[in-house]
Amino acid sequence: MSSQPAGKGAPDATGFPLKDAILIALKDGQEHSRADLLACLEAPARAKPSRAARAERQAEFSRTIQELLTDGWITVAGDGRNETGTGAVLRLVPPAADDRFEIDPAFRDVLPPPSAGEVALLEQQLLTEGCRDPLLTWADAGRTFLVDGHTRLTVCQRHRRNFDLKPLALRKREAVLKWIWIHHYGRRNFTPEAESYARGRCFTPQRLGHGGDRRSGEATGHRVGLKRSAEAVAAQFKVTARTLFRDAAFAAALDRLAAVCGPEIRTRILSRTVLLSRGRVLLLAKKDEGEMKQLVADLLAGKPVTLSTVVQTMLRLVLPPGKPAEQANLLIDRLGPKEAGRLKTALALCLDRTRKQGHVQDHSEY
Repeated sequence: MSSQPAGKGAPDATGFPLKDAILIALKDGQEHSRADLLACLEAPARAKPSRAARAERQAEFSRTIQELLTDGWITVAGDGRNETGTGAVLRLVPPAADDRFEIDPAFRDVLPPPSAGEVALLEQQLLTEGCRDPLLTWADAGRTFLVDGHTRLTVCQRHRRNFDLKPLALRKREAVLKWIWIHHYGRRNFTPEAESYARGRCFTPQRLGHGGDRRSGEATGHRVGLKRSAEAVAAQFKVTARTLFRDAAFAAALDRLAAVCGPEIRTRILSRTVLLSRGRVLLLAKKDEGEMKQLVADLLAGKPVTLSTVVQTMLRLVLPPGKPAEQANLLIDRLGPKEAGRLKTALALCLDRTRKQGHVQDHSEY
C-alpha cells in the first residue's frame, strides 16, 4: 500500500492538518458542499478575522481541495459538473480493496463496534504516530482474511497511511473467533454483557468436547473433566465456575438468536443499543422461531416486548418429613397433573445443572 505525505497546513478547528480534517469530514459516505465544508472546518473566532486572513485561509482550502481532487482522493457527487464552484458537493472516493487479504463479515462484525470517541482517538494516534501495530490476518484453504484491525484499516485507507500485516497461526475458524474475544476482553468498549458472552464462548466449546455416554461409566469422568475445565477457564477470567456456567448459557442463547434472527441482535445486545438483561435473553431464546423473529424485529425497531406472561403464585403446604414418596404424592394432589408436569421439568433441569457442576453424583441422591 503506497504511502502519501501527511496533511498540509496548520491544524484547523479539529486539531488535524487541513487535508486530514477534510477527509475526516467526508468519512462514512458523508457529502458536503465546498462552502459548507469550509464553514465547518473553521474554528470559531473570538474576534472577526481580518479580510487578508480570511482570504489566505480560503486560498489554502481551495488549494487543498484541488490537490485532493487531482490525486483522486475525493470526487464531486453527481455528474461531475461545477467542481470548482462553492456549491459543488464533495465526497470521498472509496478505497480500493487490498489484494493481500479479504474482509470476512464474521470477523469484522463479531465484536461490539467502537464508539465515535474511540474512533476519533484512534484516528488521532494513527495520524500522529502512524500505525504502530500490525493488522492480523488468518489463512485458510488458500485464502487470507483480516482478523484484527478493521477500524485501523478504515482509517489508514482513508488517509492512505502504510500498515503492516502479521499472520495468526491458528488452524480452525472457531479458534480464530475465540482468539478475537480473548484478545479484546476487558477493553473500554466491552460492556458487561460482552464480557459475559466472551467468557461463555471460550467455555462452551470445551464443555461440548467432553463427550461420553452419560448412562455408562464415562459419566463420572465427564463430570470431573467438565468441572476442571470450568475451573481452569474461570481462573483465566478471574470469575467463579458458577459464573462461567451462567455465561455459557447466555452465550448459547445469544448464538441461537443470531442463528435464527441474524447477527445484528447479538451485536445490539452486546453493545447495549438494545437493552435486554441476560435473564430475558434466555427467555427469548426459548421461544419458537416464529415468535422469536417477531419479538426480535420489535426489539430492533425499538418497540417494547413482553417475554413472559407467567403469573407467580405461592403454594403453602406441610410435607411429611423424611418420606419422599408421600411428599411427591401430596405435591401432585395439590398441584394437579399440568402443574406437576411443569414442576418435574423444572426439577430435572435444576438437578441436571447441579450434577454438571459436580455437586451431586446422581439424581438418586435427592
